[in-house]
Amino acid sequence: MFLPLGNPLLFLLILLIPLLFIMLFINAVTEAFIHLGLPPFAASILVLLSIVGSLINIPIKEVKRTSAVEFRAQPNSLFSFMYPQSRINRQMFSNTTLAVNVGGAIVPLFLCLYIVLRYPGYVFPWCLVTIPIAVIVCYKVARIVPNVGIVMPTFVPPMTAAFLAMIFSSGTDAVSLSYLTGVMGVIIGADVLNLNKITQTTASTISIGGAGTFDGIFLTGIVSVFLGNIVSMF
Repeated sequence: MFLPLGNPLLFLLILLIPLLFIMLFINAVTEAFIHLGLPPFAASILVLLSIVGSLINIPIKEVKRTSAVEFRAQPNSLFSFMYPQSRINRQMFSNTTLAVNVGGAIVPLFLCLYIVLRYPGYVFPWCLVTIPIAVIVCYKVARIVPNVGIVMPTFVPPMTAAFLAMIFSSGTDAVSLSYLTGVMGVIIGADVLNLNKITQTTASTISIGGAGTFDGIFLTGIVSVFLGNIVSMF
């Protein structure tokens, strides 16, 4: 029996590679928040809140949903196959909890409010044009998945937000506009406008900014910032 790697130190370094990528990602996220004008300490706190907060859902409402169940009655008879079997329809009632995710909704919305209050000249009036467009795009690509909830492709919102920021902004305002557009597009278009479809899923909890849309909100903001920085170079 021989170890696949003769050098234990090299084997340990390979085990630490995933941790290295995680640290690089956290550092990139922190730098993205700093580009939005946050102090380094505040940016680190918000990154931590985003990651830990993704595990926290705050319930706000319970929605009753019904599901129809149909089955055939099976009579205990030797010649039952010669007779038509009756069908019985039943309705089952259950509740779906509507919640708000801390890391996927509350923290991004706080950042959007910060951007609007600190850089009103950067985002107005263009956000009144870019956000509705992003909302329509996110609404069109969002889907209801049974037992999961609302999901959407991860990179559609950031690409949309960056493209809109490139068209409607110039210079430093591209970063703020792309973040605001991407985050609001996902929260409104993917989550809020699809809340009326809660009864189509069997998930026990539907979270705004959670489950299938957390990456669409969290990564949308981050990728939008980096793409916005690229746009601001030209």
